[in-house]
Amino acid sequence: NKDIVNVQPRGCRVVCISDVTFMTEIMSAKRDDKKEYFEKLHTVVEYADVLVWDDLGKSKHTESREEMYYEIINERYKRKAPIIFSSNEDEYTLPEKIGFAAADRLLGMANDYLIEVEGESYRR
Repeated sequence: NKDIVNVQPRGCRVVCISDVTFMTEIMSAKRDDKKEYFEKLHTVVEYADVLVWDDLGKSKHTESREEMYYEIINERYKRKAPIIFSSNEDEYTLPEKIGFAAADRLLGMANDYLIEVEGESYRR
C-alpha cells in the first residue's frame, strides 16, 4: 500500500520525573519568582507526549502543591496526554496526598488501566 510506504517515523517525547525532586523544584521556582524556570518546568511536563511520574504523592502535602498537581494533571487530561505513574498510595489515600480534585481526575484518566503491585519494598 502506497500510504504505508510514505509513513514517516515519529518520535515520542517521554519525560520521567520523581515526585519529590520535581515538586521541590517547581514549587521553589514559583516561590522564588523564577518565572522563566517555572514556566520551563511546567511546559516540559505539560507537553510531553508521555509523562512518567515516579512516587506520585510522596511529596509533603501543602495546598499550593495540591493546586500544582491539579494544574498539571488537568492540562494533560484536556490534551488526552497519558500519565504513567507509580505510587505507594492507593485510590483511597492518594487524594489525601495530591488533593481530591487531582486524584479524581487522574484516577478517571486511568479508568481500567490501574495495576496494583504488592510485595516487599526493595528499599529495606
